[in-house]
Amino acid sequence: MGGWFTTKAMSGGRPLIDLGVHVLDLVLWLMGNPRAVSVAGATYTKFGNRIPLKKGTFDVEDFACAFIRLETGASLVLEVSWASHIKESTGIYISLLGTDGGAELWPLRIYTEKHGSFVDLEPRLEE
Repeated sequence: MGGWFTTKAMSGGRPLIDLGVHVLDLVLWLMGNPRAVSVAGATYTKFGNRIPLKKGTFDVEDFACAFIRLETGASLVLEVSWASHIKESTGIYISLLGTDGGAELWPLRIYTEKHGSFVDLEPRLEE
């Protein structure tokens, strides 16, 4: 690493701009594109300066988080990172939680309740 992509003066906003906008776009679409009524967020640069670079700079944000309140009354929590103390293969994780059920993506799982029993579904979708 090192170079324009990890140099704040040339890039900035990473990983929110690199990854977060796509996740945010998908989640808002899944929720019917509600308007945000308030947003609070923070970014951190904690890991980049620990990595020994052969050349270049790593001074961009490596973690960003946001709490977004939506006009529907729903809340959205976004966390996106280039570097964290988690399992490497974690990848993108999306979870939707509602009063009548919940869902996770990749793989798609749906959680709800029917007739007083918890239901855990993994739909099989044709490609």
